[in-house]
Amino acid sequence: MKKFFLILILSLFPSAAWAESLSPEDLTEGGYILYFRHAEADVGKDCKDPSKPDWWKSSDPNLTRQLSPTGRRQARVIGQAFHQLEIPVGTFLCSEFRRTQDTAGLMNLGEPKPVSDLTPLTAYGELSERLLPRLQNQPANGTNTVLVAHGHVLPIFETLNEGEAMVFKPGEEKPLGTIPYTVWEKAAGKLVFEPQFSEDRFLLKDGTLTIVSRRGVGQVKITPTNGKWPIIKTLRFEYPDGRGMKRLEGLRLKTDSPNAYNSLPRPVKDSAVEVNLPPKLLLSAPVLDIHWVDFYR
Repeated sequence: MKKFFLILILSLFPSAAWAESLSPEDLTEGGYILYFRHAEADVGKDCKDPSKPDWWKSSDPNLTRQLSPTGRRQARVIGQAFHQLEIPVGTFLCSEFRRTQDTAGLMNLGEPKPVSDLTPLTAYGELSERLLPRLQNQPANGTNTVLVAHGHVLPIFETLNEGEAMVFKPGEEKPLGTIPYTVWEKAAGKLVFEPQFSEDRFLLKDGTLTIVSRRGVGQVKITPTNGKWPIIKTLRFEYPDGRGMKRLEGLRLKTDSPNAYNSLPRPVKDSAVEVNLPPKLLLSAPVLDIHWVDFYR
């Protein structure tokens, strides 16, 4: 009976009927299923040409829509909100369409798995029958399931905007509500990080940006979330177990300006390398690149 009722909801009722907004902070204990619509994708169009094999998976905008620069940033911001709040993710799936695969990849929540169950192609059968089990499966203990797919494919997702998530709870007969992109953006903090290695983590607190690097070597591109840099006075380098990097073999800080800052700093606090940033380094800089190599890695 519950299965039939949920099918009815998915098939007949628009998402506006469940417009209650939730907070990302509600997800930190796990147990939820998040259905995201992909980020902004207004580059190109879907050709829907059966003579083109796997056209929906292509990176060619002449074959299928691609993420815009804004959409790529949206995906990174959403992922940063997950990391900032330490929202646990278990199962991570996406549609086979290129725009959903790219959204999921840029969220940096692990390796997303493209599946036909989330792909709105008639060749795979009725979408509601394929999608329904994904909204009922209990997430692994202490984690959330994240699905990245499409709006407009079923009435319930009709008004789901790009970058928004609808939240489900297994056993409930209707969605709990939605989390708009603007809420994810607010939760993401003041900086967006594009790391070389997805396992690296970053924490800004009281003017100190701590870089937690498992390999002891890496690179990250940092941009301010709203275009305005927060106060960053110091960089600190640590390993995930809390050990500080005691000596850096190499460090490069670079903005889009012609000036780069190179240093071989020494530990100055708590046996970890800490580097004071040049006061004018971020003035008018749209991006900051940091490259580091630990001598003892």
